[in-house]
Amino acid sequence: MESAVIVSTTRSPIGRAFKGSMIGVRPDDLMAFYIRDVMDKIHLDPDSIDDIIIGCGLPGGEQGYNIARVATLLAGLKNTSATTVNRYCASSLQAIAIAAGNIAAGFGDTYISGGVECTSRFLMGTSDSLPNTMNPKFDEAQKESYQIQLCRVMYGVILKVYLTFI
Repeated sequence: MESAVIVSTTRSPIGRAFKGSMIGVRPDDLMAFYIRDVMDKIHLDPDSIDDIIIGCGLPGGEQGYNIARVATLLAGLKNTSATTVNRYCASSLQAIAIAAGNIAAGFGDTYISGGVECTSRFLMGTSDSLPNTMNPKFDEAQKESYQIQLCRVMYGVILKVYLTFI
């Protein structure tokens, strides 16, 4: 089994939501810049990249349309595949874990992975804010899930709960 190692990192500055220096930057342009930045730091040959895996907590609006692929194209990597992973707050971590798992399994050697989120631009729309898009059956299950998590946090108990969808 191969070991995965991180050989180049980069990060955008942390800005204040809805104001500050990053408000005018689209998330796909931001991600494209950082894909290129990671590559330039280590002189990475674009043809050696097996895949680009990018996490995005709310992949809708400007962060939609498979933002990983859009950013990859904007970075000039027309022959490189890319996918967007959604696991809300853990999306970036999941993208890195998938890349590491792929390397360990022998599916490839070189991946770019990370995440993108531009909360300052959410006024342009997100996938979870569109009206009448949530399944009403999910609403009750979600409330029960929140109550279970609250109990776990407050009382430190592990609950076995069976949710039934009618």
